[in-house]
Formats: sequence, structure tokens, C-alpha cells
Amino acid sequence: MKNIILIFCLLFSFNLIAQQDSTSCSTIVLGNYKEIPALIDSISTSHLYYRKCPDSTNRQFTIPLNYVKFINDPKEIINPNTLQLTGSSLKAPGVKKVKVYDTWVYLNKEPFKIQGVIYELKDSSILISQTVKSKNYLFGDFKPIEFYTKDIKVIKTRRKNNKKRGALIGAIAGFVVGVPLSYSIWKSFGFEEDTSLQAAALLYGCLFAGAGAGIGIGIGSIKVSIPLNGSLNKSNYKKLKKYAIKQ
Repeated sequence: MKNIILIFCLLFSFNLIAQQDSTSCSTIVLGNYKEIPALIDSISTSHLYYRKCPDSTNRQFTIPLNYVKFINDPKEIINPNTLQLTGSSLKAPGVKKVKVYDTWVYLNKEPFKIQGVIYELKDSSILISQTVKSKNYLFGDFKPIEFYTKDIKVIKTRRKNNKKRGALIGAIAGFVVGVPLSYSIWKSFGFEEDTSLQAAALLYGCLFAGAGAGIGIGIGSIKVSIPLNGSLNKSNYKKLKKYAIKQ
């Protein structure tokens, strides 16, 4: 039983580390929109060289560049059609990555509530898109709907995947704090330093991780609320502008 608990908690911690590492991965998107999580090694005039992400084998793979639609890098989106040869290497001028904020628009008439993304702010209206994938905005694959500000009561928004991000951060923080804390507490009660004590510390670390994930989800669920009540003043315009895709 002790060994099972130990193995379970070790697998849990490795999974958390793997998820944390995956946030630095790029995503290769092929012409058929198949996605490959990858660590990009280099790009030639005809091929892209990469390793799987997370990487455990260090094995390098190759894919023809004309198969690649774009590369979703953690900081930018790279279109392979815009690659420029500089010396013996390729420079990839990227497109600034689109930050997507989930948005809820509450109206004073039907349909009363719309969920989507703020695309653009105008003087007397707001364009809302129900496309939530950032890659669609790179290629213009979306259709915004216009809502007049006189019909809007309040807008609520939060960063896309904020709950998942909060759960991951909370779980890692809970595990990191829980293991040494529970280890110290059990040891102070006179328990001998052996496998049983280590298993107990890991078990409580997992419990702390679960609690931390719950707290993280709660924090990540918080929405920014901006009441319009039928008009868009300068203050609210400035607040909403940072959540819009088109700046």
C-alpha cells in the first residue's frame, strides 16, 4: 500500500512538471489543421526540424515546410510563407500572438446574453466574434457580430483558459508547499525518517495539490465586470480596449 501511494504521488508530480514544461512548447499546425506540440530546433529552406514536446527521447523529426500552415510559438505566430533567408539560416518574422479573452455580453433585449470575444470597439457599437481560436484571426476565418452600446447592460471578461492556468499553478504550489510542510510536521511528532514518512509526506502533498488546484480554479473563474448601461464613456472604452483583438 505504501509503495502504491508513493508511485501514485510520484506520477502526479511528474505530470505536473510535464504540464508546466508544455507551456514553453510550440505547436506546428499542418495544412489539415493537425497540431503537433514541438520544440523547434531549426528551419531550412525546405524543411522544419523539431523534437516532440515534452521531450523524453531527444529524437529529432523532420517535416517538409510546405506541409506547415503556421507555427504557434508561445510568444508569436509564425507563417512559414514569410520566412526570409539571412546568411545560412532562416529568420521568421512572426505575427504578434493574439490574446483571446472569453467575453459575456449582457443585453437589455433578446438574445439577452452573448458569449464570444471582443473583436473591435467603435464609437457606438462593439463587434463580438464567437470564434475563440487565435489562429482563426491570423487568416481572417471569423465573422463578428455588431452590437450597439445602447443595447448593452454589462460586459464580463476573463483570459481564455484562465481556470486551467489557475488549477495548474495552484496544484504545483500546493504540492511544493505540502510535501515539506507535512514531512516536517510528521517528523516533529517523533516519526522515524523512513519510507513510511516519505510516503505520508507525498500523500499529503497530493492532497495539498488538490486543494491548491481548487483554489486556483476559483481564482481563475473571476471575471472582470464592466457596466455600460447603454453608453460607452471614455473610461469604459479604455478598459474594454485592452480586451479587444483589434487594437
